[in-house]
Amino acid sequence: MATGLENISFDQEFFFDEIRDGFFVSESMKRFWAAQLKVLAEIDKICRSHNCRWFADCGTLLGAVRHKGFVPWDDDVDIIMPRDDLEVFLAYAKKELPEGFCILSVEDNEDYDELCYRIVNYNGMDARTEFTEKYFGCPFAVGVDINVLDRIYKDEQTENDRCMRGNLVLSTISGIKGRMLSDQGLLSNLSQIEADNGVSLSAENVCRDLICLFHDITRECRDKDCEEVAVMKEWIPNRRFRFPTSWYDEWDEIPFESVKVRVPLKYNEILTAYYGEYMVVRRGASAHDYPLYRKQENLYRNLFGTNPDRFCFDINKFSAFDSRQSFQERQLEIMGLMRAIHGRLHDFAGVDNTGFITMLQNLQDAAVGIGNAIEGRFGSDLEAVHILEKYCEAVYEAANSWEEGAEEILNKYIADAECSIKGLFAGTKKQVLFLLCRSSWWDSLKSYFREMVYDDNYEVRAMPIPYYFHNNYNMIGEVRDDSCSFEKKEELRGYLTDVANYDLKILHPDVIVIQFPYDQYSRAIGIPCEFHTTELLKYTDKLVYVPYLSPSHPASENDVAFRAIRELVEQPAVFNADQVITYSEGLRNDYINILVGMTGEEVREYWEKRIV
Repeated sequence: MATGLENISFDQEFFFDEIRDGFFVSESMKRFWAAQLKVLAEIDKICRSHNCRWFADCGTLLGAVRHKGFVPWDDDVDIIMPRDDLEVFLAYAKKELPEGFCILSVEDNEDYDELCYRIVNYNGMDARTEFTEKYFGCPFAVGVDINVLDRIYKDEQTENDRCMRGNLVLSTISGIKGRMLSDQGLLSNLSQIEADNGVSLSAENVCRDLICLFHDITRECRDKDCEEVAVMKEWIPNRRFRFPTSWYDEWDEIPFESVKVRVPLKYNEILTAYYGEYMVVRRGASAHDYPLYRKQENLYRNLFGTNPDRFCFDINKFSAFDSRQSFQERQLEIMGLMRAIHGRLHDFAGVDNTGFITMLQNLQDAAVGIGNAIEGRFGSDLEAVHILEKYCEAVYEAANSWEEGAEEILNKYIADAECSIKGLFAGTKKQVLFLLCRSSWWDSLKSYFREMVYDDNYEVRAMPIPYYFHNNYNMIGEVRDDSCSFEKKEELRGYLTDVANYDLKILHPDVIVIQFPYDQYSRAIGIPCEFHTTELLKYTDKLVYVPYLSPSHPASENDVAFRAIRELVEQPAVFNADQVITYSEGLRNDYINILVGMTGEEVREYWEKRIV
């Protein structure tokens, strides 16, 4: 039966940031997931060739049954193999796994101290193009954990003896790792373990010896007529998850993201034992630091100064500015500088003719620039522009003959122009431009759009912008435009404009509202650079970012969801926008706390003003 693992692929939209069951799943996590499934595909290939059984287990089994893919807050792949099948698999895997793959086990790796087996695609991070292309843009070492089903003795006393011996070994390992055993307690345990198991433990690496001994204890029952199996790291200390061997005799293959994975036919009974009412979605804690790739990502950032597929915040480039100069303020500031130059002209007249003419030319250029900017914003035939034209004529006359009173004449024109420009801004509505990207994002923007439309202080326009998907080679794909979809939305009728008829540089709207957060830093989706936040800041007084994704508020900062949304917050739009709208007080606090953690407690008030 074809599972898709033999030729694994993903639709490009799979790699987009996404909310699943209220939980934020980032592009980075999607690539990490995809790379792990690529490793699983290699395991499956060997298992099929040599008739080795494997099954999805733990969170991967739960995800397959309940989510038809990864549990949103799970970041690894777990499978399980009966001991006999594992041993056959390992024998062939050493010869047949692709170059670069590693088998991690206590038998073969002195530094490996986990109780499961792990197959990884590389022994470290690899940023080479040929590697990242193969693993869907993920440069990190990824792997699949393999738990082992070992037989349980039919004789209860024999099994109890094994569990007693194994439990002491496990508790001693935990005591050593957690530094919870006194020297005397450790020596007592080791003496008892040696006596119980007929072994001699080395003093140099006792923890590794204990792990190897535990593995020997888990696989000591080889009786073919045993009727039950268990994962010994769960069974021995907790006496749980003991299943009939027949439950793993047959399997089905069910959807998991873009492929299918093997599950035991008795998956319902197994999942019920693991999780109880497993179809009820409850977000659990991660068994390790989430996300699993964070340490590798930090290493990548230290080496290359960036993240592989997302924006990288640099505290050295961060500046907390409370406000930016408005379009009106810029024009008035220029006129203030022109007035200051007027006061210097008499020092140059008749003394430095070249400097004098240059200053007058600069004044004319400044007046023309202001006039063009005002016309672009408010249209033609404006009183302010006519005054500036007369000013230019007065400057020309001054160039031919600088006379007493010329400075006052020039100052009068500037004062009149200032007054007229202030009147223009006071007498017109503020211009608001919504930049629409994907039509599927519209629902998250709709309420804010309506709010602005119903406010008599604003004149609103909405402009669809082109976007494109990247492929796994980070090449730009076909340009897309959702204008047709937006034209069908009733709320937008009468408000739509287009890129050809709306020049941001000329019209300079008071407010620009965006949803695209990434600028050039996503490897999944992009937009033309003129719509990046760094560019938009040049052409508006206020840049507002409304995220198209709004995850559920985490229960606490210890919640795995809080760690996940850091990648939602660490985006160019959040740092560059004058205002970020979150729609939820809980989520607003999450944004603020994450940003304060990145920039320092001293700028908390700054973020509290910007995140609303």
